[in-house]
Amino acid sequence: MLERFYFFGVFLGLMAASVSALVAGALAGVLLACVGNVVDFDSNFLENTSFVVVALVLVSIAYLVAGFVTARYSPGEEIFNAGATGALLLFLATGAFRNPFLAQFPLWFNVASAILALPLAILGGRAYLHRARSA
Repeated sequence: MLERFYFFGVFLGLMAASVSALVAGALAGVLLACVGNVVDFDSNFLENTSFVVVALVLVSIAYLVAGFVTARYSPGEEIFNAGATGALLLFLATGAFRNPFLAQFPLWFNVASAILALPLAILGGRAYLHRARSA
């Protein structure tokens, strides 16, 4: 089983998830601030449902990117390694309940992001396979 595991691919997938989640967080704040007076940064903006929903969508995209990048750098075992990345993201997302910053998010956000980690990473791996086969 370990011979199927590509550490480099999974590592790059996790780094891609981290970078895209950071960019997504910044993008969510800028996007909602540009839309209008949706986010009042003087109050707790994490209580704003529209901000949290946009953040969940962007985190989901980060999970897809992680699976895609992992599959790209795991030749022959794309789905297995995308699933391994998703499992690690699931483990990290469940640890978010103890993170002081992420614990401020509503419970439904943390639960949804944990539930979506594995299937979206696998879907990202499948998207890479579909792209590679059609090219």
